[in-house]
Amino acid sequence: MDYEGKPADSAYARVMADYPGMRAVLVDDRLLNFPPARRANMITVLIEETPVQEQPDAYAALTVFHEEAKLLQEQRAELVDFTLRRVEELDEIWDEVVALAGKR
Repeated sequence: MDYEGKPADSAYARVMADYPGMRAVLVDDRLLNFPPARRANMITVLIEETPVQEQPDAYAALTVFHEEAKLLQEQRAELVDFTLRRVEELDEIWDEVVALAGKR
């Protein structure tokens, strides 16, 4: 089996190939998964139950590699379209997500 999961670019490409001409939304709680989603032109929603500034070891929690996590935090504005505290809030912004998908 040739399975590759997130954050491999091929995983995102496979999803997009399965739904040609459609838009996709990544809803995730790990910034590590956002760069390939952005490269696949997906709309991105970060679920951040506890803001980074409230987590003493936030960078270590995001990924094993401190420098990579720091870089992801620096790129956050470019990678994340929407940020929510809880996934249950997704319905509150869904119209905005759909509108953004129509612009890309």
